[in-house]
Amino acid sequence: MVFQNGWAYAVVTPVGRDGIALLGDQGKIVPLARERFPAVTNTTNADVTITYAPGEDAVTLAGYAERRPAIRAVRGSADSMAYAEGTHLFHVTAHPTAGPGGGPRTAELVIQEGG
Repeated sequence: MVFQNGWAYAVVTPVGRDGIALLGDQGKIVPLARERFPAVTNTTNADVTITYAPGEDAVTLAGYAERRPAIRAVRGSADSMAYAEGTHLFHVTAHPTAGPGGGPRTAELVIQEGG
């Protein structure tokens, strides 16, 4: 993203062995903040847990994948994924489910290569 005064903002994240990199919530200054994403792993699949603020019903997760990935919601739900062949960027909107015993509302996604 390039700002009006010439400053730029870039997000750098590792690409896993599966060819997937999680960029996080692009609407935030810290796109993979620990409060929003308390658990993120990327070994053979990318697994991400998303925590929601009170009243929040959706978070859009962005990432990079060498090939169109497959996304599965383990907890909560996920809308259809958008994938751009030219840039290899994907976006998916995830919705929370209530936490056990009234705990925080969360979603958990598994992102696999080549869906």
